Amino acid sequence: MTTEANSKMIETNKSVEAGELKSEDRITKPFALGFFSKIIFICNLCFIAAVILRWVENLNKQKGNFDGVIKLQPLESTIVVLGYGAVFFNLIFNLVILLLMILKKDIVVYKWLIWFNFLILIIQVYYFFF
Repeated sequence: MTTEANSKMIETNKSVEAGELKSEDRITKPFALGFFSKIIFICNLCFIAAVILRWVENLNKQKGNFDGVIKLQPLESTIVVLGYGAVFFNLIFNLVILLLMILKKDIVVYKWLIWFNFLILIIQVYYFFF
């Protein structure tokens, strides 16, 4: 390691200890948005699973079978709660992404993840409100 790099590292450590980090040195916001997007992705997958579970259970009830699709009831309940609650978190995520696009800020989330969450939001709004 060169002496210049070593002195820069010591300077950075001193500024961290003193609490003098600049806004560009902080990584919490991009990390938080990336983490939040992945949580929303999992919730959206649970939404898809909950809709499929409801559809299958309705078909079984028409045949006279009133047992649940998944025999482990707490797992099924968790999937349903995460899936049906995803519409609120997905709406918040998409509003934050829209705000970042309007402000022309860097978005550190994969494009396919943004599109997937947006398409699922449209499906969720249709499913719950129409």
